[in-house]
Amino acid sequence: EAKQAIEVGIETARDLVAAGNKALLTGEMGIANTTASAALISVFTGADPAEVTGRGTGINDETLVRKTEVVRRALELHQPDPADPIGVLAAIGGFEHAAMVGLLLGG
Repeated sequence: EAKQAIEVGIETARDLVAAGNKALLTGEMGIANTTASAALISVFTGADPAEVTGRGTGINDETLVRKTEVVRRALELHQPDPADPIGVLAAIGGFEHAAMVGLLLGG
């Protein structure tokens, strides 16, 4: 599924470029995207989840502690290998993350 989402992003980028677009910009909107983003950042930078997990939609302190623990537990459970970026996306990323990777690669 991660590879399929990357392919969608690549195809989208190619279609946009073929249509004459000069700049491709990424962004996301939704709930819980920052949780997966924090996990991805932690894997690829080696930073502790507490350093990279933010409030997202403005959650309170108690919820931030819980959110950070979710990131930490996901990393412990899946033990993603930063040398295998597709595996990392498949284990802890969302479809939106994989599609954005494809968009960047295809653009």
